[in-house]
Amino acid sequence: MAKETFDLIDAEGKALYACKWIIDSDPIALVAVIHGLSDHMGRYDSFSKYLNKKGIAVYGMDYQGHGESPGKRGHVRSYDLLISNIDKLLVAARLEYNDTPLFLYGHSLGGNIVSNYILQHHSKEIKGVILSAPFLELAFEPPAWKVRLARILNSLWPSLTLSDDLDPMELSHDPLVGKAYFEDPLVHGKISVRVFNSAIQQGAWALENAGLLNYPALIMHGTEDRLTSHKASERFAKNAGEFAELKIWEDLRHEIHNENNKEDVMNFIFKWIKETLLAEKIK
Repeated sequence: MAKETFDLIDAEGKALYACKWIIDSDPIALVAVIHGLSDHMGRYDSFSKYLNKKGIAVYGMDYQGHGESPGKRGHVRSYDLLISNIDKLLVAARLEYNDTPLFLYGHSLGGNIVSNYILQHHSKEIKGVILSAPFLELAFEPPAWKVRLARILNSLWPSLTLSDDLDPMELSHDPLVGKAYFEDPLVHGKISVRVFNSAIQQGAWALENAGLLNYPALIMHGTEDRLTSHKASERFAKNAGEFAELKIWEDLRHEIHNENNKEDVMNFIFKWIKETLLAEKIK
């Protein structure tokens, strides 16, 4: 198994940092990862290596304004650009593995982006979707002045960035996760007016339109997540109906894949992928 990096050309012709964790044998599945706000794919190394050991190859990218990709930190020009990134990533995976079953995985803001993508696109390329602590609604009420400012400046100054006010220790019960996040030079802790407004609007849209879901979907959330709402994930799963499976992790925080019992979380993800592949074969 090995990690390789490559350029992913976005819809504006700019090169995004992309990477893949591949294995020596033919993988049983591919997982395309869309990371969260202020996040980057370097933080998914252990996650990807776990899946590699289970025979699954992983693809990911740092989207605009994040990680090692270009752009103002915390800002993306439009939500449509984030959606189009998924198509670019899937094409890159398909160039190497044309027939391997493909799954989409979105964490936090990535879960917001992925949920909108799957509700608006009905690609036969995708066999299943995993939403991890998706940003459908915040778990807290943001300061009223920030909300008003964001609405006013959305057209006037969309690239204005403010602090995301994230406490790294809220990511996991493992203090080393918060420490590593705080010390990570690729973590910026910013969100632009445009990204904030888009995330709020598109999260609400995904909740309202969850009934359009037509892929097998695993929605996971921790009850101690103080960043994104696990109650919103429950509503999404309920509104989505038969295609959705909800897994609520008691006492876990925002990054369930980086919690003290991450092995249980990862094993659950792998088991769900295997069951989804089996169900696909039986059809």
